[in-house]
Amino acid sequence: MTPSSSRPPLRLTPTRLAAWLDRTQPPEEAVMIGAALSVGVLGALGTLLFRRLVDLYFGFFFTDVQGLLSPFLRQLGAVLLPGLGGLIVGIILAGFLPNEQGMGPGIASMLEAVALHGGRLNLRRAIVRVLCATFTIGSGGSAGPEDPSIQLGGHIGSGLGQAMRLSDERTKTLVACGAAAGLAAAFNAPFAAVFFALEVVLGQITAAAIGVVALSAIVSAVLTQALAGPQPAFAIPAYPPRGIAEVLLSLFLGALAALAAALFIRALYWIGDRIRGWGIPLPIKAAGGGLIVGMLGVAVALGFRLRPEETGIFGTGYPLIENVLRGASFAPGAVFALLLIKPLATAITLGSGGQGGVIAPTLFLGVLTGALFSQLVQVFLPTVATPVATFALVGMGAVFAAALRAPITAVLLLLELTHEPAILAPLLFATAVSTLIAERWHEPSVYTLTLLRRGIRLVRGQDADVLAGLPVSEAMVQEPYIVRDELELPALEQAIYETHEHSFPVLDRSDALVGVVSLQDLERAKSTPGWEKLRVGNISTRDLLVAYPDEPVGTALRRLAVRDVGLLPVVSRREPGRLLGTIRREDALKAYKRGVLRRQEMQQRADHVRLGQLAGADFYEFLVEPGCPADGTSVRDLELPEEVLLTAIRRGAITKFPHPADVLRAGDSVLALARNQEAAGALAALFKRDASRPRLPPGPREVSPRGELPPAVSSQ
Repeated sequence: MTPSSSRPPLRLTPTRLAAWLDRTQPPEEAVMIGAALSVGVLGALGTLLFRRLVDLYFGFFFTDVQGLLSPFLRQLGAVLLPGLGGLIVGIILAGFLPNEQGMGPGIASMLEAVALHGGRLNLRRAIVRVLCATFTIGSGGSAGPEDPSIQLGGHIGSGLGQAMRLSDERTKTLVACGAAAGLAAAFNAPFAAVFFALEVVLGQITAAAIGVVALSAIVSAVLTQALAGPQPAFAIPAYPPRGIAEVLLSLFLGALAALAAALFIRALYWIGDRIRGWGIPLPIKAAGGGLIVGMLGVAVALGFRLRPEETGIFGTGYPLIENVLRGASFAPGAVFALLLIKPLATAITLGSGGQGGVIAPTLFLGVLTGALFSQLVQVFLPTVATPVATFALVGMGAVFAAALRAPITAVLLLLELTHEPAILAPLLFATAVSTLIAERWHEPSVYTLTLLRRGIRLVRGQDADVLAGLPVSEAMVQEPYIVRDELELPALEQAIYETHEHSFPVLDRSDALVGVVSLQDLERAKSTPGWEKLRVGNISTRDLLVAYPDEPVGTALRRLAVRDVGLLPVVSRREPGRLLGTIRREDALKAYKRGVLRRQEMQQRADHVRLGQLAGADFYEFLVEPGCPADGTSVRDLELPEEVLLTAIRRGAITKFPHPADVLRAGDSVLALARNQEAAGALAALFKRDASRPRLPPGPREVSPRGELPPAVSSQ
């Protein structure tokens, strides 16, 4: 038997699923439908298991154990339980994810992966965080279970996309499918989950994604109802609004909700920053945060004569939310105290290392904001008879929309929870006002603020800073197809058919840009009798919207979106009639991907330079030349100098850490650290071709022949 030390290392091989797909080549639609169904089922099962564990832990700690204790020991236990949960979470995180704690990971990491990394996530990290969330929430930590459910579903979608070796766009779509499945199972609200995935995760609503995302959400909701029952997340009675007064007052409630959401976001991060600055080990920090939350919850319970689990400070806060929505009344002082203490407890829980989400605390804050507003209305407008529950429900949707920047999700969520269309008018007013004002007061959402601190500013699911750093000159097509203004329309129709282009810049005889003509222009003209005799100049758009080569790609993209056009001519600022090229949405997206890769490469170079400084070595990059000693050689078989360390191998757009089994190929870039010039020189010799060695003839190169243009179309 071969000794274990001499066994070859395990090689990464394609999964059986990916290999089967490669062999059978099923239709793309069938692949995505099957993947969406799978993600919906797995997301629902994962969410149900997670919620079941949270309920079991919370019920055991706060009902079973507390029921056996005297009143004094019950209060003491309520203080110690969150600390115990924090200690357990801190130990797990220190062992598995020492660099990921607090508000940093979670939904924000999903948004970053979708925007910058093709939706590629690490499922193991999500499982660890979800496991920690069960201990955090189950022991009384102030956090919500929805975010971990969304994370788990999104990571499942990403893992399936990577296992099937799908493209980045399809993998990102599966991440959105998983997020929708997780939220649909958490709230039993599939339609709201669909738009959450589109609004928040993908950053934009696209026809290509909405079908498969909806499929995952509906499958998840159906499976959840079959296994856990059809009841929604909150048991809300029916209470339709009673008049126009609620609609008008909802405008003011929306402004108050925006203020509450902005203050909540700022407090969440400010307090978290202070706690993370404590120079103590993570387990002790998490346990200390839990003890502080326990003391806050017990103080509220003693001050208002409630049981600890009834205060809403511990765990999700769902029982108190349901009580308010059912019409329970609280003293204004109690409502105001809870409005201050719940965000404080959530910030301490998450800032000290506890795992969980912010959706449930956001809903809690919205319900109490609405209840407080209702009490103010009763004082200043006693003739307006509006139930507290109505304003509480509207406030819940308004704060949710303002904090997450997801107004469509907020409206659909409340409609699915209440099944009451009459609530729609005040809800629409409140969410619209709260979202607009919140964006004015505090631009980033509760999720994107984490990314903004890392230098990532997302707009429509893309890093706006990358787009701002790319000039149009790098994205435009420099040799576009053009047509002349004297061209007859049948020839234009032939040109569209031959080139598969939908829009063309229009030039006159002097090569001056005079307009743009599109397929839509041609279709409208064909409804006119005698259209065959018309020319391009008769139907082209003369009111030109153009781009300039020195302006950012993001500016050109916004211009495309405002006018909803498919093409912008790129012209010189000094000579507006001189056509330099064209830019389309797909050109901008390709440039965006290049910018992301460039940014990642710069970050990797900076990381390697810092590593070299720490190790007392210099950083080098070598290109593997065809026929060199390293070409076709595995890393393990390279005769590396002793004072050299290979740090990365870059092949095309992919950069990875070297593995002994990796085989180097011509064209690869090898990044290495060397302590001295002699070692660097010896390493460089491995990547240079020896002129005395025979060089194999190059292999066949696949080219994409470009057919002849029709006579009516010329290439600039």
